[in-house]
Amino acid sequence: MTWLFWPLAALLTAACVGLLLRPLLRRAAAAPGTGEPGSDAEKAPPERADYDIRVYSDQLREIARDRDRGLLSATEAEAATLEVQRRLLAADRRRSPAPAAQGPRCGARAAALAVTLLLPLGGLGLYLHLGAPDLPSLPLAERGAEFERVAEMRGLTEQLQRRLERDPEDGRGWELLARSRAELGQWREAAEAYRQAVARGGAERAGLQSALGEAVTAAADGVVTPEARAAFDTALALDPGEPRARYYSALALQQAGRQREALDAWMALAADTPADAGWRPLLRQQIVGAAEALGLPITALRIPEGAAGTPGPGPSPEDLAAAEELSAEEREAYVRSMVEGLAARLEERPDDLDGWLRLVQARLVLGEPEAALAALRRAEPLVETLPEDDRRRRAVAEGLRLLGEGS
Repeated sequence: MTWLFWPLAALLTAACVGLLLRPLLRRAAAAPGTGEPGSDAEKAPPERADYDIRVYSDQLREIARDRDRGLLSATEAEAATLEVQRRLLAADRRRSPAPAAQGPRCGARAAALAVTLLLPLGGLGLYLHLGAPDLPSLPLAERGAEFERVAEMRGLTEQLQRRLERDPEDGRGWELLARSRAELGQWREAAEAYRQAVARGGAERAGLQSALGEAVTAAADGVVTPEARAAFDTALALDPGEPRARYYSALALQQAGRQREALDAWMALAADTPADAGWRPLLRQQIVGAAEALGLPITALRIPEGAAGTPGPGPSPEDLAAAEELSAEEREAYVRSMVEGLAARLEERPDDLDGWLRLVQARLVLGEPEAALAALRRAEPLVETLPEDDRRRRAVAEGLRLLGEGS
């Protein structure tokens, strides 16, 4: 349907230009003194200002008569006279010689020409730079399902918030609430929930300190604040290899103007980061940006390939233990927050076949067969080059068959 896009775009652009030109051209045609000799413009009635002056003059005389007859007091007559005189002066200022005959018409024509040329050309230039007509739109059904999932997650999150207001000493609950808020992009609320979790038994957990620092940084529009830096320092003191704390500590160095130190820290993190880690593209982007800022040639920059692959992110034993203590609704919100996090990471690294298979399984557990089918479709191209006896290829084929979408 791409061939239909350009004719429709041209038609809509022409319609917009026509709507904008109409008042400009009408104003030029109606400008005084622009008609030919003998035309209707030359025979136009007197200016409105002349008419207003006659009316206001009559009103002044009427006010004087009413004052003389005693219908108006001296104060009322003076106030009315001042108001009419003010209007009379304004009308007199409007009664000025008409501009040169071709002034309004030339100005309107110039404006019309500018609109005619700049609007479509400027819009076309912006679209060619930013647009993507071949990009397929998200199916309406999938958009509706996504809205429903987000709305459901918001409801469960608010339910957990109310429970914590009744039982504020539940540190695990605060941590779950913080993760849910972060998944919804509510970083200020997530940071406050992480503070509560840290204050209630989580101060000695490196991952929790690091998550607090990340939420505080996100709430500050990406600036590593002193509070966030303190959380990252605590996390690194507890676990020197904590990747999130290492990443943001390097970001703090960059924001302080210490580009070389930031680049070295990110390079060291890249050497320890698994090649299939979801955050590796972001890390590479920061490394390239720091190198460009230092004037280092990108072609000569050898970014470490990373450590051997490790299992994809998932709940830790502590996370599972915490989930067992929650109600069924809270446990579902907890699982959903992890699933949405996995889905977001897969959008950043869509070639992670094992990740897509984990997402399929998680969607089925949550009772979301349509979302599971969508994940299977994303995984299907990744198994085409695998051997026929590969278990992952058989799993994708079987999943598509069971969900009514045989390949």
